[in-house]
Amino acid sequence: MQKIQKGAGDAPTKPTKPSFVGSVGAPCAHFPKKHAANDPLTPQQIGWLAAVASLLEVGAGQLLERGFIDRHDLDEQHDADPRQVAALIKTNPRWHQC
Repeated sequence: MQKIQKGAGDAPTKPTKPSFVGSVGAPCAHFPKKHAANDPLTPQQIGWLAAVASLLEVGAGQLLERGFIDRHDLDEQHDADPRQVAALIKTNPRWHQC
């Protein structure tokens, strides 16, 4: 039986670039960047949230705290008619428990 010996020239080398780099394409410019949960609200989002809250006769903070509106809604639904959003929130059974 022969013993296998490794020489200095047999040592594996590090790859020059990880294989996953470049496997994901560049972000598409057609999709708007999502805001992080801790980013400040835009004036448009604040206005929309205030309009919905006013129709429901509650504070804007209450809608956020109780989970009736979340950051995703503010990003995606800010163009929706506040009257329709308020009507939809009123159909939630949790709304009547508050």
